[in-house]
Amino acid sequence: MDKLTNKRINRLESDIELDHPQFKSRLINRNPRNLEQLSYEAKPTGFWLDKSPRSTWNRLMFEPDGRHLRAYLMHWSGKKLVEASTREANLRKYFVSPGTTQSATTLAQIFARRCLQSGYHCAGAIDLDENTSIKTRAFYEAVQASGFVIEEPPEIVPRYATDI
Repeated sequence: MDKLTNKRINRLESDIELDHPQFKSRLINRNPRNLEQLSYEAKPTGFWLDKSPRSTWNRLMFEPDGRHLRAYLMHWSGKKLVEASTREANLRKYFVSPGTTQSATTLAQIFARRCLQSGYHCAGAIDLDENTSIKTRAFYEAVQASGFVIEEPPEIVPRYATDI
């Protein structure tokens, strides 16, 4: 078994070196969202005039799209990270009718599994109130029941000498 000799880790690159000659090189961390997942990255605040202010790294979105349903995980930069829809050909066989509450629950289970397999364990979401539709409520409850957390952890703020 190879032994790690140098364990100092920088922000984007790590200086971990292995003793084996085949692995005698620098390892580069290619996950740009690593600090977000560790809660070290500052959360985006956005602007006060934004339609939906940004206060999360990832946001869970659920949209009824005509007769079909669509769910995706949106990064604060605007990129869709994980997506699931009742329009997908390989998922159509699981839905009798693609716009029902049962379809929303099934889609939530599939979507939560895709998120967990991709390495996303938590995200922010809308607040459920009395005006929220039954489908949306069923979707969010099924996502939570599948092990996906619908609340992001607070960011870890660095300590300074003036904090004492």
